Amino acid sequence: MAITTTSLEHEIMFQLCPGWVVSDDGDKHYISAEDLIRLYGIQRRQCILGNDISYHNLHKLEPRVDGKYRKIVAAEYSSWDLEIKVKYEKIPVKPPLRLVVGNMLC
Repeated sequence: MAITTTSLEHEIMFQLCPGWVVSDDGDKHYISAEDLIRLYGIQRRQCILGNDISYHNLHKLEPRVDGKYRKIVAAEYSSWDLEIKVKYEKIPVKPPLRLVVGNMLC
């Protein structure tokens, strides 16, 4: 799935910040730049690698401790805010469980 952009002038939109995370089970994992590209569903040509420098107008992508990554479905440069606006895929919401206790619906 290709990410839509408003202009080829702003082809680089993401700052990749690979690094270490500790998972819930206590294991330490290194999330590389290639892992971030795959996990967020973006293209390499839209990224710049940079842990040491902060690019204020780029959207920063980092490893998540919870491991819950959502694919980026759209990104566009906002000349008004001078930043990249990003839309992530929606997470399906499950309806709340309803319990029947005796004759009552909880």
